[in-house]
Amino acid sequence: MSTISTGYTATRLEHENGTLRHANQGQLRRRIPKAVHPAYARATLAINASVSVNATAYLPSDMKAGSFYVLQVVDDQGKVVESDENDNMFTRPIKVAAAPDLWAKSITLKSAKVKAGDIVEGEIEHVNIGGLSTGKGFVGQFRISKDKFISSTDTLAGISTFNALDAGKSEKAAFKFLLPSAIGKGTWYVGYWVDASQNITEGNESNNYEVIALTVE
Repeated sequence: MSTISTGYTATRLEHENGTLRHANQGQLRRRIPKAVHPAYARATLAINASVSVNATAYLPSDMKAGSFYVLQVVDDQGKVVESDENDNMFTRPIKVAAAPDLWAKSITLKSAKVKAGDIVEGEIEHVNIGGLSTGKGFVGQFRISKDKFISSTDTLAGISTFNALDAGKSEKAAFKFLLPSAIGKGTWYVGYWVDASQNITEGNESNNYEVIALTVE
C-alpha cells in the first residue's frame, strides 16, 4: 500500500490516480493541511464547505493482481476536535491488473581495468519481478558514461536481444564490446539498460538500469 501523509489528513491510496474530497459539515472552521496541493494548503474550510484535491500515487511493482480499496482518512492524527469522528474515512473499490517488471539486477566485469580500444567483457543479470510475463522479447543496451546516471545521450557500446521472460524468472547473459579508442583515461561507468527500447509496458520503469565502474588506463 502506498501512503501519502499530508499533515492533518493522511490519504492512503491503492490506485494510481484519484480525486480526494472531504467536507466540513460541523459548526467550526478548520484549516486545510499542507503538502497535498498548493491551493489546498492555503485554503480554510468553512462550515458546510468542501474541497477537492487531485492526488497521484504508485502501486508497488510486486503488488499482486486482485481487488483492493482506495482509502481516504481525514484528520488521521486526531488534531481536530469533531462532533462525529465516525465519518472520517472514505473507501472505493478498485481492481489491480498484473504487469511485468524488468529489474536490471547486476552487471559484472571480467576486468575492471582496461585501455582505450580494448574489449570489455562481463555478465549481466535481469529479473522479471512483476506478476506477468513480458509476453515478447526485449533489448538490452550497454552504454559508457562519466557518471552513474545512464541515458540515451551516453555512448552506445553494445546491444543484446532477449526472448520473453516469465514472471519471477531471472536471466544471465555474457556480453562483450569494443571500447572506443578515443575514450579518455580515468574512471568511467558501464551501464546496462534492460528494455532500453521500452518495448515492454512495465509496472515500474525506474529499475531498468545498473552500472559498474571501469578504469581506463
